[in-house]
Amino acid sequence: MDVTKNVVVIEGPQSAIPTDTAAALQRTFGDAIDIRYKEARVEFTAIRSGDAVINDNLGRCSLGWRVDGADARSGEYMMIAGHCMDNLPTASRWRHATGAIGGTDAFVFGRGAGEPGSDWGLIRLNPGVAAEYRNEVFTSERQGSRHTISRVLPPQLLPIGATVFKRGSTTDLTAGRIVAHDVAANVGGKNVTSFTKVQMVVDSGDSGGPVFAEDPSDPGAVIALGVVSASAAGTDPATDDMLFQPLDIALQESGTTLVVDPAPR
Repeated sequence: MDVTKNVVVIEGPQSAIPTDTAAALQRTFGDAIDIRYKEARVEFTAIRSGDAVINDNLGRCSLGWRVDGADARSGEYMMIAGHCMDNLPTASRWRHATGAIGGTDAFVFGRGAGEPGSDWGLIRLNPGVAAEYRNEVFTSERQGSRHTISRVLPPQLLPIGATVFKRGSTTDLTAGRIVAHDVAANVGGKNVTSFTKVQMVVDSGDSGGPVFAEDPSDPGAVIALGVVSASAAGTDPATDDMLFQPLDIALQESGTTLVVDPAPR
């Protein structure tokens, strides 16, 4: 009750007060009622594959896989798409909803003289950030669809027509079927090679997000396949296509290994 205005105040998220309900209340009670939409605040206390990350230029991409470096590249990283880092200042910083997570370390985008035609990039994580990562992805919105990440598989080993999933910060979780392997394409003016093509909804901002498949040998796990690179943006899974960078190639070129531990918390 707002005693200063002598009206009854109804406050809550739009999901709890649908538009038609609000309209009916307004018609019945008129100015005697004040409906205020207030969405619940979401607290981000963990980092997961597919979450949004923002760079210094305010560009948004999605986190891919947690990887560790060795030898000259010793350290803790998140792998995303290389084109997310193209044309950024050296060591550009990246932010997650939990705060600053790290800076650009290295990336490859497209084929140049003597270069591979890949699309991967590494964010070197700030101290303590890796501990906030949760080694889990979801294959549906249903309860119990949480899976650990078990291993890497070259996507070429999956047959045409196999179902794969991706998670991104724009279209969230979507699924589709593989339509081709070893695809070459022009992405943002750069030639990329050895990609896998999937019929799937993907849009701007999903780049870098994880691509994965259910592990047939372990119902509680998924197989890491790659990171989202490019798409024919849209909303129709029957006509939209996605290209993804195979993770096994990116790991080999970057000198990193996929982190499959610890289990989800």
